[in-house]
Amino acid sequence: VGKYMEARREYEKAIELNKDYAEAYYNLGTLLMSRPFLLLDDAIKQFDKAIELNPNYAKAYNNRGMTYTYLGDFEKARKDLETALKLSPDNKVFKDNLEYCSRMEDVNKVILESKEGEKKEAGSAKPK
Repeated sequence: VGKYMEARREYEKAIELNKDYAEAYYNLGTLLMSRPFLLLDDAIKQFDKAIELNPNYAKAYNNRGMTYTYLGDFEKARKDLETALKLSPDNKVFKDNLEYCSRMEDVNKVILESKEGEKKEAGSAKPK
């Protein structure tokens, strides 16, 4: 954890020194989306800033898309992952991440449908 905290301080210092340094925002976002932090909303804010500074920053779109995937916001995730792939069409990691997002969305739908089915069964089992 100590090295992560040190890295976080260094990225924050780099941003303080140069508010237009997209790479520092990207690196801080990447750090925040990983363990031990898992500060996903904060990570998204960093990726937002990196993309604002560099609208062609494919890796920032990819990581923001994966963060949205972890949060279960598949529509935003897919949009970002597709943008990353458009900017870097030969990037296998980006392709794999888009496929992963689609699989997670499918799994999420199955879980939600299963829960709805359980609710209906529980409702019909109540005595009248």
